[in-house]
Formats: sequence, structure tokens, C-alpha cells
Amino acid sequence: MKSIKPQYFLFVALFIGILTPSLFTDGMFMDGTIYAVISRNLAEGNGTFWNLYFSDTVFPVFSEHPPLAL
Repeated sequence: MKSIKPQYFLFVALFIGILTPSLFTDGMFMDGTIYAVISRNLAEGNGTFWNLYFSDTVFPVFSEHPPLAL
């Protein structure tokens, strides 16, 4: 069986150390972006409270997140 060289452990530790902080930061993910677009569309008069509007191409009938859902 081949032994694993210490350089590989250093590389993996460096890779994890660089990527991990960005994974656990506060920010807006995809659901926040979708809610922001729907809110903007409601403010502009597109769609209603019961018939939400996202876009003409992606979700012509938006029923993925019903209003007032828990």
C-alpha cells in the first residue's frame, strides 16, 4: 500500500481553510433572491397577493412558495 505524502495533507488543509469561511457567512441565497424579485414585482404592480408573479420565462405561474406559508 502506498503511503500518502504530507504535501497532500497540507494542500487539502489549505483548500478547506480557504473555502470554509465563505460557506458559513451571512448572505442572500437563492430563496432570498426569489423573494426579492417577487416583492419588487408586487411593488411595481405585477401580480397580486394571491397570484404571485416571478417572470414570463422561468415561472410563468409561480406556485412554489404560497403566500403566508410556514
